Amino acid sequence: MVRGLDAKTQRKLARELSFFDRLVRLLAKRGVNRDPAHTPLEFVSQINHLPQTVRNEARTLVTYFYDIRYGNQVLTPELSARIQASMIIIEKEIPNINL
Repeated sequence: MVRGLDAKTQRKLARELSFFDRLVRLLAKRGVNRDPAHTPLEFVSQINHLPQTVRNEARTLVTYFYDIRYGNQVLTPELSARIQASMIIIEKEIPNINL
């Protein structure tokens, strides 16, 4: 995910993008596994069977992922709060999903 960068930048990006790993783990608990060959966008495109709320928040998180990873978006406290809010919504919905 962060190859081709110096070690310090890799560590910083890995910390900033850890929310995506958390999303992947949450969805895996409900049987939605990410193929390593899939991009983050391809991954969330396969969750159409999940509730709209989860799909919307997952897509929002992927947008943040791309903005931080490729768009040079700084992870501000405000953005971090928005990411956390999306994760909380997904975490609340995940236990209610029956697959």
